[in-house]
Amino acid sequence: MWLFTTDGFYSAVEDKHDPSFILVRTRTAQDAANLQDRLAAIRCHVEVEATPHADYGWRLLVPRLMWAIYLQNAVEAIDYTNFKDKVHEVQGQKRSDLYLDVWSTLWDLQHGR
Repeated sequence: MWLFTTDGFYSAVEDKHDPSFILVRTRTAQDAANLQDRLAAIRCHVEVEATPHADYGWRLLVPRLMWAIYLQNAVEAIDYTNFKDKVHEVQGQKRSDLYLDVWSTLWDLQHGR
C-alpha cells in the first residue's frame, strides 16, 4: 500500500517475519517522525530504524491493529476540500510540488497515456 497523507508518504507491507505487524517505510526522516508521533498519540510506541542503504531510508514496525487505527484517524481528520492545497499548507511548496508530479502521472494513466 502506498499512502499519501498530510503527515507524509508511506509504503506499507506485511512484515515478512510476523504477519501481525506492518512494515512502514518512508523516504524522509520527517515522515517517519510524523508517523511515530501520530502513533504515540494512540499509545503505540514504535522505533524509527534508519536504513540508509535500503530502498526506503526509514522503517517502522507497526502492529497491524495500530496501523488500522492510524488509517482510521487519518480519515477522520480530513478537514479539507483539496488535498494538494492542504499538503502545501502543512508540508510546504516542495512537498506539494512532488505530490503534484504524482497526481500528473496518474492523470496520464486515467487518460490512457
